[in-house]
Amino acid sequence: MLNPLRTWDLSPSSPVLAELAELYAGNADYHRLSGDFGDRPEEVTAAQVAAALDAELAEPGWRCCWRAPVATGAGR
Repeated sequence: MLNPLRTWDLSPSSPVLAELAELYAGNADYHRLSGDFGDRPEEVTAAQVAAALDAELAEPGWRCCWRAPVATGAGR
C-alpha cells in the first residue's frame, strides 16, 4: 500500500527522506541526462531531494496531504 507523503517525511531527520535520497542517487543516469542535481547526481543530498520534491508539489495541479487544494467554484 502506498501512503501519501506527510510534512515530517521531508524533515532532515526523516528515514523516509533518507530512503528517497538513496533512490534518487541510484537513478543518477536519469538525473544526469535531465540535468537535475548538477554534475554529480549520484551524490544528491537529502536536502536537495526535499527541496526538489517541495518544488514539484508546489506546482499547480499537484495535491498533497499537507498542501490544501485551491478552492474554486461556487460552494467551496
